[in-house]
Amino acid sequence: MAWLDAVPLLKQAVDLYDGKGAEEREVQQRIEAEQNVATQEAQVRVVQAQAQQRVAEAEGRARATEIEGRALAANPQVLRQREIERWNGQCPLDSETCVIGAGALVTTN
Repeated sequence: MAWLDAVPLLKQAVDLYDGKGAEEREVQQRIEAEQNVATQEAQVRVVQAQAQQRVAEAEGRARATEIEGRALAANPQVLRQREIERWNGQCPLDSETCVIGAGALVTTN
């Protein structure tokens, strides 16, 4: 009759599985669903912040380019100075001739 002693334990196990166990699984599933939603919302906020940062950077570059363009238009000698500073001493033409100064033509033959 030892098995009769196990009946109350089996009944408790069945009750836990069918009742409280199911409730606990539902609660756990709800918690996981809420966590997933929170994670996805956080990811959306990160993506939005990154997009706003890229927009701000692009607007900053555009503004800087606009300001530099106006400054160069007002001071063309600055553009000429930059050209001189970057010149490597070679004729910029890919041919055998190079025009230097006002109408001068130098042949490299």
